[in-house]
Amino acid sequence: MHPQDRADVDAAFLKSFEHTKANSIEHRIVSAIGVTKHVQEGWRIERDSQGKPVRAVGTCQDITERKSTQQAQRQITDRLALAARAGGVGIWDWDIVSNIVAWDEAMYALYGMTKAEYGGFYEAWSATVHPDDQARCNAEIKLAVNGDKDYDTEFRVVWPDGTIRDIRAIGMVQRDENGIAVRMVGTNWDITTQKHNEALLHSSVREKSALLKEVHHRVKNNLQVITSLLRLESGRSGVADTKEVLGYMRGRIRAMAQLHESLYRSGTFASVNLGEYLSQVATQAFKSQELHRASVLLKMNMDLVQVGIDQATSAGLLLNELISNCLKHGFPEDQSGEVGVQLKPEHCQGGTPGDRWCLRVSDTGVGLFPDFENKRKTSLGLQLVDDLCSQLGGTLVNESVQGRGASLSVAFAVQASSGLEMPI
Repeated sequence: MHPQDRADVDAAFLKSFEHTKANSIEHRIVSAIGVTKHVQEGWRIERDSQGKPVRAVGTCQDITERKSTQQAQRQITDRLALAARAGGVGIWDWDIVSNIVAWDEAMYALYGMTKAEYGGFYEAWSATVHPDDQARCNAEIKLAVNGDKDYDTEFRVVWPDGTIRDIRAIGMVQRDENGIAVRMVGTNWDITTQKHNEALLHSSVREKSALLKEVHHRVKNNLQVITSLLRLESGRSGVADTKEVLGYMRGRIRAMAQLHESLYRSGTFASVNLGEYLSQVATQAFKSQELHRASVLLKMNMDLVQVGIDQATSAGLLLNELISNCLKHGFPEDQSGEVGVQLKPEHCQGGTPGDRWCLRVSDTGVGLFPDFENKRKTSLGLQLVDDLCSQLGGTLVNESVQGRGASLSVAFAVQASSGLEMPI
């Protein structure tokens, strides 16, 4: 009796003591020369006058051929299922024991050869695979046979006339009762056109990415040229108000140039990391204020969040305006102090969790002038601040106390970055 079936047969035999019905079981036996066979065994229990079991009599029939026929039927069923799944593409059947790989008619068309040109063995198939792919293909098949992974791969084949085609292959392994791989069946189909289209698509994406990077780079350079021209005009002017206005304009243009520089360096054109971008804007705004470089310190606490380009532009210009106002009005007569810039989720500021964020600019200077709210209606800079807050989707909030510095903040909902579209 086969060692793996002995426990089942023993259990069935002991169970038969409990009734008078006929019993039957299929199991394997191992012959004296080591050949495994399938048998159908039937028996009944004979009892004495007191009903005590005294004898078992029965028959044992060799059903090995019938089991082989059943296995062959399962093979045909598997091949038909694969054919239906593959939609008429090539089907192959590898008998691992004999090493023969059988093909259907579609396989010969996929490999560009006739039955006469195909050797029929595993090595004949392997020889059709592109030399650069052979080692990988053989390794993947070995892994599938060992049960380490499913067989699903892509490779190139070389036709007898030298044509190279791309093939996708899937397969499944069948095993005997001992778990030994005895057969592998699968499908192949031609994906050459698909691979060609993918290559064209990747090439197109690379070209468009390079073009967008170049556009952002050129826009940034042009904006820097404009700031240089404004600086030259400011140097030529002897009117203080004119120099001040030109200085404010340079700061605003620098903020926009910094955004294009960030997009160029990141290679992502639909969105920008707002925390990193605003940190650069704040640093650049401070560098442009020569008089306050030593006496006023900049402190930043910025979290990271992705926003669309339009929202980043508004936030950058807003931050530039708020920092300029802090440095202009908060520290007269070279007074020292700090300017703080913070970008945090709104719930960190006492609000409710969600996708709303808060940008706050504060200083330790003399505080806002008493008629600040009236100035907001007449000052170009403060009107610009209100407009930019509206573009962000928020409202400027004054949290200042007279004589104790200034604190202005705006809370806004982050807008998901949209895909790039050609304007109409």
